[in-house]
Amino acid sequence: MDQIAGTRIVELTQQVTHADKATEACEDAFKVHGRGEFRLATIPRAQILDIYNARFGRPQWDPDTVLGAREFLPAMESLEDADVRMASLEYQGLGFSVWLNADATRVVACMVGRDRRDPTRQPMDWIFDGTR
Repeated sequence: MDQIAGTRIVELTQQVTHADKATEACEDAFKVHGRGEFRLATIPRAQILDIYNARFGRPQWDPDTVLGAREFLPAMESLEDADVRMASLEYQGLGFSVWLNADATRVVACMVGRDRRDPTRQPMDWIFDGTR
């Protein structure tokens, strides 16, 4: 599976029993702006753990700048699949990423952060203040 429908991403985020703010924000973003198909990347879980352990381990790293960051590594570490799948959506200077298990049937984690490539990045206050 190289692509996934935005509507399927919404369905999967809605199945999360104890959804955090990042999952809710991703659900909302894909519900409103996720029409059509999205590229579904396949990435070795070990590689993701290496990348994000290094990124989140930097002394200057502030986990409050990325919604879902605190939950991300424990969720990835508890997953038994060798690979993870990831779909993302960029909107108004924000990146919404939904991380799925290997067969793309369950949400493992979600993150929302400012798109570092976008010089017109918008504040994320609307996500942090809970005004879905």
